[in-house]
Amino acid sequence: MLKRIGNYQYSTGDLLGHGSYGFVYRGINTKTNEPVAVKAIDLTKLRPVDKYYLEKEVELQSKIDSPHVVKLYERFVRSFTHSLLLPSFKSTTDTI
Repeated sequence: MLKRIGNYQYSTGDLLGHGSYGFVYRGINTKTNEPVAVKAIDLTKLRPVDKYYLEKEVELQSKIDSPHVVKLYERFVRSFTHSLLLPSFKSTTDTI
């Protein structure tokens, strides 16, 4: 299923990975054609303490500008999902 968030588009069929709270999909910035990773977090699965730490992580990650830390491009919060837009890059396994 093709989804759109702001200037970004991704397909739920192009899964890069998953964890306890969400999934990471390969996406694209529709304005620049730059590849991105879309981390979609299911907020209904988070305990209050997890939501607190998620907010702190996003706050910190948005302030850091280092070649050693994945850059957070944008974030979108909807009623049940929290999506983070991160750069996508190739590694030896072609995942992020």
